[in-house]
Amino acid sequence: RSYSAHMDFQMQIADIITVQSVVRRWSALRRLEIIRLSSNIDAVIRIQVVWRRHRAKKVYEKLKAARKIQAAWRGFQAYTDYIFLIVDILVVQRKVRQWLAIRKVTELKKEKAAIVLQSAWRRRRAQLRLVFSLVHIILVQSLVRRFLSKKRAQDKKQEIARAQAVNEQKHKAAIQIQKSWRGFWWYSHFIIVQYEVTRIQALVRRRRAKRRCDLRLR
Repeated sequence: RSYSAHMDFQMQIADIITVQSVVRRWSALRRLEIIRLSSNIDAVIRIQVVWRRHRAKKVYEKLKAARKIQAAWRGFQAYTDYIFLIVDILVVQRKVRQWLAIRKVTELKKEKAAIVLQSAWRRRRAQLRLVFSLVHIILVQSLVRRFLSKKRAQDKKQEIARAQAVNEQKHKAAIQIQKSWRGFWWYSHFIIVQYEVTRIQALVRRRRAKRRCDLRLR
C-alpha cells in the first residue's frame, strides 16, 4: 500500500506539474496579448494575482500533507498506548490473583486437613505457574511487537524523508524552470519593446526629415 500510495503521489505530482506548465503557458500568452493591448500597470497587476494564487495553492498543499502525517502519527501513538495499557492490566491481574491465592491457601490451612491442603495448593500453584507463563508470553509478545512497531516506524520515517527529499528536488527544479522561463519571457518582451521604440523613433525622424526637406524646397 505504501508503494502504491507513493506511486499515486508521484503520478499526481507529475500531472500537477504538467497542468501547471500548460496553464502557465496559456497565461503567459494571454498576458502577452494583454500587455500589447493595454498598459504595463494592468499586466503587472494580473501577474501578481496569478503568482499569489499559485503561492496560496502551494501553502495549502503543504498544510494538507502535514495534517496527513499528524493523523498517522496520532494513530500509531494511540495503538502503542493501548498495548501498554493491556500489559499493565495483565500485571495487576497477576498480582491480585496471587494475593487471592495466598489468602485462599491460608484459609484452607485453617479449615482443611494437611493432605487436602497440599493437593489444593499444588493445583493452585500449577494454575499460577500457567498464568505466570501466559503473562510472560504476553509480555514477550508485547516487547517483540513494540520492537517491530518501532522498526516499522523508523522505516516509515525514512521513507517519508526520502519522499520529502524528492519533493524538494522537484520543487527546486520547478522553481529553476520557472525562473528560466520568466527570464526568457522578460528578455523577449524587452527586445520587442526596444524594437517598437526604435521603429517609432525611425518614423518620427523620417517625418521630421521630410518636413525639413519640404521647408527647404519651399
